Amino acid sequence: MKELTSIDDLKELYNQPVVVIFKHSTRCPISAAAAREVAALEEDLPKGIILTRVLVIEQRDVSLKIADDLLVKHESPQVIVLKDGKVVYSASHYEIKKEAIKAHL
Repeated sequence: MKELTSIDDLKELYNQPVVVIFKHSTRCPISAAAAREVAALEEDLPKGIILTRVLVIEQRDVSLKIADDLLVKHESPQVIVLKDGKVVYSASHYEIKKEAIKAHL
């Protein structure tokens, strides 16, 4: 899983064919459950799909920039799936499930 730590990381990311962005809070038990779903996804991820994570507390500027750039309300935890730079799926909190994410890849 690639860590997103700066706004510069986003420019290259948006040009990739398929990207999964996971917004994670290290202080939230709901986010911990979502992280387990994303970790399970990572083990079963098809080739060519980029899985990323942004820590919303530590990298708040990056997390908010994603929301602004993609016109997706900021939530945490949150998963956003991009295809060719366009949002095709987003989910938050207990809706973050491995199979639901895979269905949109």
